Amino acid sequence: MAFLNQSINYTCNANFLENNIFESKRKGFYELNGTFNVYFKNGTQGIFSCESKGNLPGVVQAFNENVHFISRESEGKVLISRIENDWKWEEIEFNIPYQSELTAILVEDILMNDSCSLPSYEESIKLHLPYLDSILELINSNSQNKFDHYPFT
Repeated sequence: MAFLNQSINYTCNANFLENNIFESKRKGFYELNGTFNVYFKNGTQGIFSCESKGNLPGVVQAFNENVHFISRESEGKVLISRIENDWKWEEIEFNIPYQSELTAILVEDILMNDSCSLPSYEESIKLHLPYLDSILELINSNSQNKFDHYPFT
């Protein structure tokens, strides 16, 4: 979202995540369900939802005053509605490459062009800590165990 929004200034609301956490497939880690909201200073909002009941797939929404995106990653599709198209929905197919494919692209860019499109370490900290800290606070306030690290996937 930060990339699409061209901003790393945002706040989070983890209050709509479910209070119960459950063990992940990765030993020593946990998963969460519910809704997680982000609010960028320029008015863009993001809603991340994952439900534990039924077969509802994960959905990612991002919107501002000019555009609304709904990503259906499991189907490889995104719905886009834009103000300039009178808010008519358009469905676009997309492919999220595997990490192994991304790594090869990044390494090639570094070796061939002496450049890297990844954010700097400082930018990465600003991107990750607001949501990691808000989730950690939620887990610690609803768990008998208190964590000083980020035990979720």
